[in-house]
Amino acid sequence: EGRKLERDRRRAEHNKANNVKPKTPEELAEIEKRRRQRMEEEAAKWNIEGEDEEEGGSTEEGWMDSGDEEEGDSDSDDDDEEDDEDVLDLD
Repeated sequence: EGRKLERDRRRAEHNKANNVKPKTPEELAEIEKRRRQRMEEEAAKWNIEGEDEEEGGSTEEGWMDSGDEEEGDSDSDDDDEEDDEDVLDLD
């Protein structure tokens, strides 16, 4: 489109005026490596993954992966009957 051509033209003018050189694949890889390292450091600051996991403590997902679903204890229609007691029939 015309907008894409205009954008490319303006980008080329800007790059020429500011002496911008395209990055090599090696430079891009180094930038990505540094970005990933920064993200890991930030995740550690916020304790996203949790320190208890390394010590064998239960995780937040541990209760979900207990294996009960394989034994047939998953949510079924039987549980819906219990939930119906809390619902008022307004008809």
